Amino acid sequence: MKILHINTQLKGGAAKACIRLHEGLLRAGVSSKLLTLDETKTNTPEVYHYTDFYGNSLVKASKKIAAKLARRRRQAKLLSYPTASDGFFLVNSSFDITANPLYKEADIIHLHWVNDFLDYPSFFKNNTKPIVWTTHDMTPFTGGYAFEQNFPFEAYEKLTEKQAEIKKACYENQSINVVTPSQWMKEKAEASDLMGNFPVHHIPNGVDAAMFKLTGKEEARQKLRLPQDSCIVLFVAHSISVKRKGFDILLETVRTLYVNNVLLVVVGREWEAPEKIPAHRYLGEVTSEEEMSLIYSAADVFVMPSTEDNFPNTTIEALSCGTPVAGFNIGGVSEQIEHGKNGVICEKIEPFALKTSILELLQQHEFDRTKISEEAHKEYALQVQAERMKTLYDSILKG
Repeated sequence: MKILHINTQLKGGAAKACIRLHEGLLRAGVSSKLLTLDETKTNTPEVYHYTDFYGNSLVKASKKIAAKLARRRRQAKLLSYPTASDGFFLVNSSFDITANPLYKEADIIHLHWVNDFLDYPSFFKNNTKPIVWTTHDMTPFTGGYAFEQNFPFEAYEKLTEKQAEIKKACYENQSINVVTPSQWMKEKAEASDLMGNFPVHHIPNGVDAAMFKLTGKEEARQKLRLPQDSCIVLFVAHSISVKRKGFDILLETVRTLYVNNVLLVVVGREWEAPEKIPAHRYLGEVTSEEEMSLIYSAADVFVMPSTEDNFPNTTIEALSCGTPVAGFNIGGVSEQIEHGKNGVICEKIEPFALKTSILELLQQHEFDRTKISEEAHKEYALQVQAERMKTLYDSILKG
């Protein structure tokens, strides 16, 4: 069994989920490789960049330049459209993935977040392999948008219709098994015109239980130089500026959170602290998983204020470290939180309701952090995800 994962980037939530699955499969003895467009360095074995297969350095350089120019041309086509906060992705790219040696040797092609890398018309015309496709967002079964909330549908109507038609024609006569990290995304995929006729499997993301584990709060704060006497409210996102991640709601909430020594700790890119904000510590983008594990362990509560989301890695990371979570009753977030057991589900998407949920977590002490961590490991450990995926691969190869 030879599996080839394809993901455009090595950063972001989808990339993190893809890399973790790849690592879990390697540990399970599966021949797994990852092909990416991104050149970001990684210590993960069997990760390849598309230019690795061009021996001549001049050819490599010309391919990189051509790729950048092609991407700019595609982006230029969208300049007359309003900005979509989660992006809008065209079906064309300048790459022929089926010509890559890794594609040719693989038994199964596992697509992940492939925007700007996968050229739909040529790939599906030339593809001869069974496909597993993990939908980290809605792009595979829409006309190009990743999430529905705040998307300017009217402005993009003709373009989304055209692209949906292209995708539908591409998918005909293909062997595709769709994997969704959340039950919410599974229902979305099954209800779609583009992927509703394919088998859709719900397999949650995984997390490295040896890395994301319970550390004593005092020890974690000491190592991070965070105050021992603070009530730490934690927020984590790859890009804080993405509106649906709900950071604006959390800021409004914290401004009225009248609890002694509350400290808001923020992790992620693209943030400048506004004026009149309560005590806070901005840690920027943290790439070390060991450090992130300590940050989760140091927090009293992790807040997931997304207003639309699939199956955030950050939530299962926090739970794996034993930290209770407060989040809205949306998407896959409500599937991750067991109300009263590992956190609190907030029914109304508004600052006052979120404040009530956070206070409930801070003021109640019956949450067993050890049990929260143990239960998260049972459900989301990498070996659990890898075995579920391996079962799916086996069933595909057996026909």
